[in-house]
Amino acid sequence: MPSWQDWDWMQLPTSAIPWCTVVDVKRDPLSFYYRFWGSSRTNLYGMDYTGKSISEVKPQTIGNKIFIEYAQLIEHKTPQFVITEKFTTDASLITYQMLRFPFSAETHVTQILELSAYIDTELKKVHGYYHDVLPEDHPHKRD
Repeated sequence: MPSWQDWDWMQLPTSAIPWCTVVDVKRDPLSFYYRFWGSSRTNLYGMDYTGKSISEVKPQTIGNKIFIEYAQLIEHKTPQFVITEKFTTDASLITYQMLRFPFSAETHVTQILELSAYIDTELKKVHGYYHDVLPEDHPHKRD
């Protein structure tokens, strides 16, 4: 695994960076915090999770799913490709992909770089899904 200091953002097209997240891995107990949450993800999900724990991700079922996937990534110490499929409240199927890369300090994963990929036709459905599942009093709930 490369160290975070070896990562060069210039390796990504600039159009991909707003779709990225950088996650800091904490131990004892195991937890994950978003160091960077791309602006396109903020627009899509209606929330900027920069500086927040994945335990704050809404809905909680998504945060729990992400926790399990991140834990698997740090256990295996290899890149991870995840395809997520879920149904919206109107029974539409949403599909999107995540590519995750572990970074280390010595032998432990210390950061995860994640790049999201959405087919254009799925973006509106994903946005609608997160709009529907956020509680009414959520500060980023969109009308």
